[in-house]
Amino acid sequence: MNPKLTVKKQYTVLIESIVPLIRELKKEFKNKRKHLNVAQVRLHRARSSMNNKYGNRETLYVGVHVRRADYIGYLRSGGVTTIADINYYRHAVAWMLRKLISESASSHNIAFILASDDDVWCKKKLLPEIKKEIRLFTNQTKLDNHNTSLSKASR
Repeated sequence: MNPKLTVKKQYTVLIESIVPLIRELKKEFKNKRKHLNVAQVRLHRARSSMNNKYGNRETLYVGVHVRRADYIGYLRSGGVTTIADINYYRHAVAWMLRKLISESASSHNIAFILASDDDVWCKKKLLPEIKKEIRLFTNQTKLDNHNTSLSKASR
């Protein structure tokens, strides 16, 4: 293979065409202060909510990223016929709860933070199911000294 040619599934890129853009690309993919500030405010709000409801203790954050809008079409164009559905996310939430609780020697507040490009699907379909999963898990395990919460981080 030509070392100056990088082949991706969908694109062919000549390295020489990328090198002049490296400075711009680094800026583009750098965390922007305004996004960091918004994220910090939302995480602080989730922690404060948990502390007010369950007591002041360490909060473990679990990020749940749901990308659907353009990504579903992209996957299908590449021949992928199965996408992450509600059961996938329910299973992931249950798995994380089991893992965090089994590996934790002390009590924590566990906050699931949901970020998505498809707010309508998440609000109508996913959030109710994830909340059910958290309640079901809580009832089955009694969670002892652990408490859970779900927060929606809109774009």
